[in-house]
Amino acid sequence: MDRPIVSVRASYPSASPTTVDAEVAALVEGAVARVAGVKAVRTSSEEGNFRMRVEFSSDRDLANAANDVREAVSRVETRLPNWVEDLFVMKSEEDADPIVAVRSDARSIGELSRLVEDAIATEFTAVDGVAEVVLLGDR
Repeated sequence: MDRPIVSVRASYPSASPTTVDAEVAALVEGAVARVAGVKAVRTSSEEGNFRMRVEFSSDRDLANAANDVREAVSRVETRLPNWVEDLFVMKSEEDADPIVAVRSDARSIGELSRLVEDAIATEFTAVDGVAEVVLLGDR
């Protein structure tokens, strides 16, 4: 059985992770956490953007959950800073997890992990249809 998962993302150009967390992620997370059937919320704030993964109880319909999250986000949208852009909500299928492996004979594990975190993962999050980037096996 697929777990209903909804993702929320936004860009806040040039804002530090602390600013993104305090001025955007905290407001959106507070609104989304009150949606019926929320099982878990995981938020990640980075320089210039934030991502949120909202997991619902298995008996919750994904389409209805996504609509409820959209409504919750729209209620706080006017309270977000003017420079926040590309705020959107996306349904995610639990079994739709493409995997990309990164390997190098020329770089150490630490160097490769930093490269993936700082450059590659950030680029993947900007691709339409990518709900979340999860790094596994990094140092």
